[in-house]
Amino acid sequence: MGRIAGTDMHVVTFLFVVVELLMFTSQTILFLSRPKDSDRKYYMILLGLLIIKNIASGLFPDPGFTNIPLAVQYGLAYGAGFVMASYFPFYFYRVFELNGLRWHALYGVPLLILVPFFLFFLSETIITGNIESSINHGLILPGVYGLILLFIILSEIRKKYLGQVKSKNYFEVIAVYVAITPWAFLAFCAFYRIEQVKEVFLTNAGFIVITILFIGKGVKTDRDSHLLLEELSNRKVFDNNQVFEQNLTNYNLTAKEKEVVNHIREGKTYKAIADELHRSERTVTTHAANIFFKVGVSNKVELLTKLETIDIKEEKAPN
Repeated sequence: MGRIAGTDMHVVTFLFVVVELLMFTSQTILFLSRPKDSDRKYYMILLGLLIIKNIASGLFPDPGFTNIPLAVQYGLAYGAGFVMASYFPFYFYRVFELNGLRWHALYGVPLLILVPFFLFFLSETIITGNIESSINHGLILPGVYGLILLFIILSEIRKKYLGQVKSKNYFEVIAVYVAITPWAFLAFCAFYRIEQVKEVFLTNAGFIVITILFIGKGVKTDRDSHLLLEELSNRKVFDNNQVFEQNLTNYNLTAKEKEVVNHIREGKTYKAIADELHRSERTVTTHAANIFFKVGVSNKVELLTKLETIDIKEEKAPN
């Protein structure tokens, strides 16, 4: 009962996939209109991975697919879930600028979640032929590391938003953190082989929260930009500083990059900026290179000219 077209996919899983495909289509259209919107790009990757995970875990393993080896089916079903879970640290690192997660996002997750699972799964399956046992052994290290990551992410959030617990940004990042918490227990769900419907609700419910927050943030950003542009267009004399600050936001510059730009605007050298901000000159130079790329310029003069231009871009630059 409740299965789709003779497969093992439950109708609930199918409905989630259909809704998420519609969401992905609408987000693709919006992204094509603003291809430099980095937050939307990272959200779409998250959504795409979730769709793949739902399809893979919904269809596999199924002995009815005789043309696909059972070991491959297990690898697809569990592997898709681990790839999805592994993306969350990177999502927090890029979208919320939790720089303390960089090592975990780029190296820790692949080395301590993806590699151990596939290594144990493949090697033990080949040697013993016991798929169930190989999966259980492959889940141990990812399961432990997933819980450790949960505490590391929370620690980085507290560190960044120290003294800002009443801010909207803090509420947003904590809400997303709570939403992804069930994914830290994915290995344990896999170990106990919980039924498909329970797993789908567990892993998709949090994503609904992320989606609501993402859409709400996007609506507010668009509304604020529209109101400001309306206000600017109605003025005969434009406030240069207001135009400058709005352009910093529209080009999606980070807080650190905005800080560097303001010092550049004051005519300071990279060395002077580095001394002022207590950072290395190389770090400041890297920030400047990223700023030039986002704004689409090649030097300081072009940068300041473009940022002080009233023809404000509505697109965001890549992060």
